[in-house]
Amino acid sequence: MKNKSFKPSDFMKARRPEQFSDSSIISEPIISKEQFDHFLATITQRCQEKDFENFCRLLAQKEICPNLVIQTGSTGGGDSKVDTETYPVADDISLKWYEGIGRKADNERWAFAISVQKTWKTKIQGDVKKIVLTGRDYKRIYFMSNQAIRDKDRAEYEDTLTKEYGVPVHIFDKQWIIDKVYSHNRFDIAISALNLTYAEDRHKVIGFKDAEKLADLAAIEKEIDNFDSAINMGYQFVEDCLYAAILSRELEKPQFEVYGRFERAKRVAEEFGVSQQVLRATYQHIWTAYCWYNDFKLTNKLYDELEALSINSNNVWDLERLCTLYTNIQTAAFSEYLTFSEAKLTERFESLFNTLSAITDDNTRPNASATAKSHILLLKLSKAAITKKPLTGIFSEIGELLDSSHNLMDFPAEILIRVIKELSGFIGEEHGFDELFEKIIEVSTQRLGDGEAGRLLVNNGFRKLDSNKYHEAIKLFAKASNKLIQYEHRDYFIQAQAGIACAYESMGLFWAARGCYALAVHQLDKDFAEHGTMPKIMSTLLRHLIWIEIRLGRVPYVLAWLSYKNIIDTHILEIKPDENSDEDNQLIDTVLGILILKTKYQDLGGLSFLPELLDKFGLYMSQFAALYALGHEDRVVSEFKFEDENLYEFCTNWLNQPANADLPISSEWNIDKIISINSLVLGVKFSIDLPNDKGLLMFSEAILSAIECFLATGLAHKFYPQQSNVNCILEINESVEKVSYKEIENDCGEITIYILVKNNDMLSYIQSKASHDDIFNLVVRIICEGVIIGDLNNTEALVKNDLALDRMNQLIHLPTILNNILDSQLLYSLKQWEAHAGHEQFALLRTKPWSDNLYNSNTTFKIDDSKNNKYSEKSFSEAKHNDIKTISIINTRVWNKAKWSGTLYAFSPETPIPILGLTFNNKTESLKIFNGWKKRLGSVDINNEINVCIITEIDKNNPHHYKVIIHPNYKLLDSKSHEFCIFVNRSNIMTPNNSVNLNNFKRSLSRGLGYFLIPATFNQKNSQPEMADEKYWIRKNNIKIIEAWKIGVNDMEYMAISGDDDLSNN
Repeated sequence: MKNKSFKPSDFMKARRPEQFSDSSIISEPIISKEQFDHFLATITQRCQEKDFENFCRLLAQKEICPNLVIQTGSTGGGDSKVDTETYPVADDISLKWYEGIGRKADNERWAFAISVQKTWKTKIQGDVKKIVLTGRDYKRIYFMSNQAIRDKDRAEYEDTLTKEYGVPVHIFDKQWIIDKVYSHNRFDIAISALNLTYAEDRHKVIGFKDAEKLADLAAIEKEIDNFDSAINMGYQFVEDCLYAAILSRELEKPQFEVYGRFERAKRVAEEFGVSQQVLRATYQHIWTAYCWYNDFKLTNKLYDELEALSINSNNVWDLERLCTLYTNIQTAAFSEYLTFSEAKLTERFESLFNTLSAITDDNTRPNASATAKSHILLLKLSKAAITKKPLTGIFSEIGELLDSSHNLMDFPAEILIRVIKELSGFIGEEHGFDELFEKIIEVSTQRLGDGEAGRLLVNNGFRKLDSNKYHEAIKLFAKASNKLIQYEHRDYFIQAQAGIACAYESMGLFWAARGCYALAVHQLDKDFAEHGTMPKIMSTLLRHLIWIEIRLGRVPYVLAWLSYKNIIDTHILEIKPDENSDEDNQLIDTVLGILILKTKYQDLGGLSFLPELLDKFGLYMSQFAALYALGHEDRVVSEFKFEDENLYEFCTNWLNQPANADLPISSEWNIDKIISINSLVLGVKFSIDLPNDKGLLMFSEAILSAIECFLATGLAHKFYPQQSNVNCILEINESVEKVSYKEIENDCGEITIYILVKNNDMLSYIQSKASHDDIFNLVVRIICEGVIIGDLNNTEALVKNDLALDRMNQLIHLPTILNNILDSQLLYSLKQWEAHAGHEQFALLRTKPWSDNLYNSNTTFKIDDSKNNKYSEKSFSEAKHNDIKTISIINTRVWNKAKWSGTLYAFSPETPIPILGLTFNNKTESLKIFNGWKKRLGSVDINNEINVCIITEIDKNNPHHYKVIIHPNYKLLDSKSHEFCIFVNRSNIMTPNNSVNLNNFKRSLSRGLGYFLIPATFNQKNSQPEMADEKYWIRKNNIKIIEAWKIGVNDMEYMAISGDDDLSNN
C-alpha cells in the first residue's frame, strides 16, 4: 500500500470529532462606508448600471418584499416600464416570510424603478407617469437611486407624486442603501452583485465544547501551579498534568505546546507517579503524535520508549497499547512515511508475539490468555490485510475465540467486534468473512441486549435492597451479574457485585458479602491497572470489607484492609478527611477496641507489639484496649490521662456497648498452629479447622463463602437445618492428587469431614480447570451434612430461579481475587504484623482475664411467648441467617438409621428408680445416640437438657394411645439473642390397648427419685425388648406428662401434634 495521502489526523477526526476542537475561523469582509459611498456614486463611470439594477432588486427582496421578478430587456425597464415588480404568492407561502415590510405584496402589484441618473427628479417623474399609464393597477411604486437625495426633497416628491397619481410613491436613495447594507449586514449581496473588492477580517469563534475545555485547562493548570510535594500526594499531580496535556491536544493547541505538556506529564510521572502513569503518559504522547500531528518519526521513536516499559509486563492491557501502536507504525511504513528499516516491523512483531504467546499458554489465567490470543490474531490480521495475504484462516480463529470466550468476565470482545465491523467496509468478498460477520452481529446483539437487561436488573435490585427485600435483591443482582459479565459492562457488573454483597451482609452472610465486595474491588483494581483511573466508590467498598472483618472478629485482616484503604485514599483518590470520614474512622477504632478487649487470655501473650502497631495506624482507642487487656493500666492512665479507679468500669461499659452483640464471642488473631473459621447459615454452624497457612486459609474462606452463597435464599425454598454443627478438618495429604474428602464417624455418630489437599499451594490449584468440579462436590457434601435439602421442585427453583450455583461458582476463585488485590499486604496472622510495629514491647502482665464475664454478650436470650405468634412463615423464610439458631439434641442422621420404634417401661425390685426406654430397630446406631448424650451431659442430666414429654389423649377413639416427644430445653438458652430458633425434635406414637404400663410408670415417678432414660432394641427372635448396658443409661429428674388438649400452639410439645390426631376435647 503506497498512499501518502493517508493522514491519521483526518481519520481520527472523522471517527472521534468530540476529541478535536469545535472552534471555527470566521472571515468577514472589511469595506468602509466612505469606500462604499464612493463606489455607488461612480456606478456609471464603470458602466455598472445593470449590476446596480440587479443589486437593488436583491436588496429590495430582503428589505421590502421577496417576491420580485427579474426583468429582461434593455436598461431602464425594457418593455414593461418597470425595472422589477411583484408577482402573486399563495397566502400559506407569504405566511412564512420573515424579511421585508409586510405580507400585502403577496396579492398586490408593486412596481420598482431603479435609476443611476444624476437628474433623479426628472427621472422619477417620468418613471412614475409611465408606470401609472400602463393601467396595471399598481398599489405602490418604489424608486431606488444611487444619488444622495435630501430628506426635504424626498418627502416633497413622494407627497406630490402620490397626490398626482393616487398611488403611494416611496423614494430610497444612496443613504438608505448604505444604511441597509451596514445595519443589516448585506455585504454578501453588495459584493456578489456589484463585484466589490474588499479586505478580510479573520477571527476565531470559540465552540461550546472548547469553551468548557479551556475553562478546565485553566483550572487544572492552576492546580498544577499550586502543587506542593511536601503537602500533596503525587498521584493526582500526575493525573492533572496528563489531563492538561490531553485537553491541550483536543483544543488543537500549537504542536510545541502540546508536546511540551506531554513531556511534563512524563517527567512528573517518573518522579511522583506509579508505573502505570508513566506508561499512560508515554502512550498518550505517542497517540497524539500519530493521530493529531501525523508525526510518524516521533511515533516511531517513542515506540521504543513504551516497548522498554511494557514488553515484559504480565498485564495484557500494557501489551495491547503496544499492539495498537505497532499497527499504526506498520501502516505508516506501508504508506511510505517511514522506511521499513526505521519501522523495524519484523523485530517488533516477534517481540510482541513471543510475549503474548507466553500469556496465551498460561491456562491459570483464562481471561488474560484469551485476551492475549485476540491481540495475536489482530496483529496477524493487520499484517495479512496490508500485505494482501489470505485472511480466511484468521477469520476462522477469531470465530473460535469468540465462541470459547463467551463466558469470560474480562475478555474485551468489543475490540474484535469493532475491528471486524470496520473491515466490512473494504474487505471485499474474502472467503469466510460473511460467516464471521454474522457471528459478530450475533455476539454484538447479545451483548447489547444483555447489557441493557443487566442495567435494568441492577436498578431493580437496588430498589429491592432499599425495601429490605434481600432475597429478591439477591436474585436480581445474580441475574444482572450473569448478563454483565462481559468486559464492556464492567461498571455495572461492579454495581451488581456491590449490591449483592450488601444484601448478603444484611442477611448475616458475612463470608459471601466479603467475597462479593472483594470481587468488586478486584474489578476496580483491574480498571486502574488498565486505564489509571479509580472512582471514589473504591473507598466505600474497602470500608465495607473492614466492617465485615470486624464482624468476623479477625483483627489482622482488619488491619490489612485498613492499610490498603489508607494507601488508596491517600495516594490514589487523595480523599481529604472530613467530619463524616473522621466519625467513621472513630467508630471503627471503637468497635475494634471491643474486639481487642475480647481477646482470649491464651492469645494475649502474642500481642506484646500490638499497642505500637495500633499507634502507627492512628487507632488510639484500640491501642487503649490493647494496653488494658495486657495489664498495662499505668500506661493507659499516663498516655490517655485516665483516672485509674475508673478503668475497669469504663472497659466493662465499653464491652457492653450495643455493637458487642454483633461481634463474635472472642477475637481471632490466627497465631495458633491450628486455626478455625466458621459460618452460621440456616442456623447451622459450619466450621473448618486447618493448619495455620495463608493458602489453606484462603481456600477455606472460599468454601464458607460458597456455602453461604448457595444457601442464601434456602429458607424460601424449605431448606432446613438437620443439626446445629458441621465440623470439617482440612489436612495436607501428599498421597492425594486433587482436593478430596473423607468422612470419619465417632462412637457418638458425629461425622467429621476431612478435607484433603496435596499441599498448601492452593492458588495454583484453584486456577486450574480441574479444580472446579472437585471443590463443587466438596461444598455440596458439606451442605448436605448440615441441611435437609428441599424436594426436587424447591431445589430446582433455588438453582434455576435464584442462580444458587452461579453465585457459588463465582466465589470459588476467591483466593486468587484476594491475592491479586492485597498480594504481599495480605497479612492474615498477627505474627506477620510484628515487622511493621515499633520497637517497644508490652509484655502480658495479667495472670487471668481482666473480666470474669469477658465472653458473655451484653444481652440474654429470652423467649417472649406473647410475640411467638407474630412470625409468619413468610417472615421466617426471609429471616437473616445470623438471627437463626438451631437447638438440637438430636443427631438426625443417626436417629434416621436407628429408627425409633417404641417406648418401654421397666421396674426392678432391686431399685425404686423406674426405667423409660427408647426402643430402636438398630442397636448400634441407638448406642451412638446415648453415647453422644453421655458425652455431652454425663451420667446425669442435671439441667434437664433433654426434655421428655408424654402426651396422652391424642385420639378420642383410642384413649390409651399416646405420644412421646424428645426435644431440647429452650429455657436453658442464654446465648446471643436470635429472632428465630429451630428446635430439632423426634416423636413416636404408642398404641397400647390399655394404660397399665404408663400408669405404673407414673406411680413410680411419684416417689420423687426420677428415672433412667435408656436405649433398647426389639429382639426379632423372641419378640422381646432388650435393654442396653447400664453404661449407656442417663439419670433424669424431669418429665412432662400432659393431655394433648392442654397443649397450646406456643408450647414446645405442640411440635408432636399432627393434623391426623383426633384429640379428646375434655
